[in-house]
Amino acid sequence: MSTATIQALYDALARLDGAAMQACYAPQSHFQDEVFDLRGPREIGGMWSMLCDATRAKGADVWRVQSSAVRMEGSGGRAHWEAHYRFSASGRMVHNIIESAF
Repeated sequence: MSTATIQALYDALARLDGAAMQACYAPQSHFQDEVFDLRGPREIGGMWSMLCDATRAKGADVWRVQSSAVRMEGSGGRAHWEAHYRFSASGRMVHNIIESAF
Protein backbone atom coordinates (compact mmCIF):
# COMPACT_ATOMS: atom_id res chain seq x y z
CA MET A 1 0.00 0.00 0.00
CA SER A 2 1.12 3.54 -0.69
CA THR A 3 -0.30 7.03 -0.66
CA ALA A 4 -0.44 6.77 -4.48
CA THR A 5 -2.71 3.70 -4.22
CA ILE A 6 -5.00 5.38 -1.69
CA GLN A 7 -5.19 8.52 -3.84
CA ALA A 8 -5.91 6.37 -6.92
CA LEU A 9 -8.82 4.79 -5.03
CA TYR A 10 -10.40 8.16 -4.29
CA ASP A 11 -9.68 9.51 -7.77
CA ALA A 12 -11.51 6.47 -9.18
CA LEU A 13 -14.41 7.04 -6.76
CA ALA A 14 -14.66 10.65 -7.91
CA ARG A 15 -14.94 9.34 -11.51
CA LEU A 16 -17.41 6.61 -10.43
CA ASP A 17 -15.03 3.96 -11.82
CA GLY A 18 -15.70 0.78 -9.83
CA ALA A 19 -13.26 -1.35 -11.88
CA ALA A 20 -10.39 1.06 -11.17
CA MET A 21 -11.33 1.02 -7.48
CA GLN A 22 -11.26 -2.79 -7.42
CA ALA A 23 -7.75 -2.73 -8.91
CA CYS A 24 -6.54 -0.81 -5.82
CA TYR A 25 -7.28 -3.68 -3.43
CA ALA A 26 -4.81 -6.47 -2.57
CA PRO A 27 -5.97 -10.12 -2.45
CA GLN A 28 -6.06 -10.10 1.39
CA SER A 29 -8.03 -6.84 1.63
CA HIS A 30 -10.84 -6.47 4.14
CA PHE A 31 -13.45 -3.70 3.95
CA GLN A 32 -15.74 -3.00 6.88
CA ASP A 33 -18.19 -0.23 7.66
CA GLU A 34 -21.67 0.03 9.18
CA VAL A 35 -23.25 -1.72 6.18
CA PHE A 36 -20.64 -4.00 4.60
CA ASP A 37 -18.10 -6.57 5.80
CA LEU A 38 -16.29 -7.74 2.66
CA ARG A 39 -13.09 -9.61 1.81
CA GLY A 40 -10.93 -9.52 -1.28
CA PRO A 41 -10.96 -7.38 -4.40
CA ARG A 42 -13.91 -9.23 -5.98
CA GLU A 43 -16.33 -8.60 -3.10
CA ILE A 44 -15.05 -5.11 -2.33
CA GLY A 45 -14.94 -4.12 -6.00
CA GLY A 46 -18.46 -5.48 -6.46
CA MET A 47 -19.71 -3.18 -3.71
CA TRP A 48 -18.00 -0.13 -5.23
CA SER A 49 -19.25 -1.02 -8.72
CA MET A 50 -22.81 -1.33 -7.41
CA LEU A 51 -22.58 2.05 -5.67
CA CYS A 52 -20.93 3.72 -8.69
CA ASP A 53 -23.55 2.28 -11.08
CA ALA A 54 -26.43 3.44 -8.85
CA THR A 55 -24.95 6.93 -8.58
CA ARG A 56 -24.43 7.20 -12.34
CA ALA A 57 -28.05 6.13 -12.86
CA LYS A 58 -29.65 8.46 -10.31
CA GLY A 59 -27.40 11.25 -9.22
CA ALA A 60 -24.20 11.76 -11.17
CA ASP A 61 -25.30 15.35 -11.78
CA VAL A 62 -24.57 16.23 -8.13
CA TRP A 63 -21.87 13.65 -7.32
CA ARG A 64 -18.66 15.05 -5.89
CA VAL A 65 -15.85 13.44 -3.88
CA GLN A 66 -12.92 15.27 -2.34
CA SER A 67 -10.08 13.51 -0.58
CA SER A 68 -7.35 15.03 1.56
CA ALA A 69 -4.83 14.19 4.26
CA VAL A 70 -3.86 10.96 2.47
CA ARG A 71 -0.90 9.62 4.43
CA MET A 72 0.91 6.51 5.54
CA GLU A 73 1.03 5.66 9.25
CA GLY A 74 3.16 2.67 10.12
CA SER A 75 2.06 -0.30 8.01
CA GLY A 76 -1.26 1.32 7.08
CA GLY A 77 -2.67 4.51 5.73
CA ARG A 78 -5.31 7.12 6.47
CA ALA A 79 -7.40 9.52 4.44
CA HIS A 80 -10.07 12.12 4.98
CA TRP A 81 -12.74 12.31 2.33
CA GLU A 82 -16.07 13.93 1.76
CA ALA A 83 -18.84 12.86 -0.57
CA HIS A 84 -21.70 15.04 -1.75
CA TYR A 85 -24.56 13.14 -3.37
CA ARG A 86 -28.29 12.65 -3.66
CA PHE A 87 -29.71 9.82 -1.53
CA SER A 88 -31.65 7.75 -4.04
CA ALA A 89 -34.45 6.67 -1.65
CA SER A 90 -35.47 10.19 -0.63
CA GLY A 91 -33.86 12.49 -3.20
CA ARG A 92 -32.28 14.48 -0.36
CA MET A 93 -28.77 15.82 -0.61
CA VAL A 94 -26.12 14.21 1.62
CA HIS A 95 -22.72 15.51 2.73
CA ASN A 96 -20.86 12.50 4.12
CA ILE A 97 -17.59 13.19 5.98
CA ILE A 98 -15.39 10.12 6.43
CA GLU A 99 -12.07 9.26 8.05
CA SER A 100 -10.74 6.05 6.50
CA ALA A 101 -8.06 3.72 7.83
CA PHE A 102 -6.19 1.26 5.62
